Amino acid sequence: MGCINGVVVGRTHYVVGSKTGGPQKRSILGGKTIDELIALSQSHTLTAVQRERVVQCYIDARVLGLTVQRVKGPAGSITKIMKAKSNQEVQLVALDILGAQVAAWESADDEMLKYVREFLRTRANSIEGGTSEIQRNIVGERVLGLPREPDVWQGKAWREVPRS
Repeated sequence: MGCINGVVVGRTHYVVGSKTGGPQKRSILGGKTIDELIALSQSHTLTAVQRERVVQCYIDARVLGLTVQRVKGPAGSITKIMKAKSNQEVQLVALDILGAQVAAWESADDEMLKYVREFLRTRANSIEGGTSEIQRNIVGERVLGLPREPDVWQGKAWREVPRS
């Protein structure tokens, strides 16, 4: 058993420790932060799968934080894709930990409403700022140097291009 940046890793189970290196600011992406997910996980009894998912979210957040610090230019599209994916996964894990109570909650329970709203809000992460598909094209063409997708209408007049 060892400790890596606040995460105690054993052979058969994971115990998530404290902060990820300082308090996280609320992300422009919306939703709960990894620190809030860790706090939520510590206040509930988790299954082995849930513990593993929390640890994976922590690892993804740390790797993403380090990657953001060193990636510049078109390669930043990689971090845009990963931020959206990571944030959506954090919200999914939070809902999984809360269980059925997020599907049907008391009308006075604002906390459950916040979890559901934040989950729904993060669905837009892969759309805003350029869809994840566009970001993948940028990575492929500008970072990896792959050829552009063929454009069968290149050189044609605008009026000749069919519209849906």
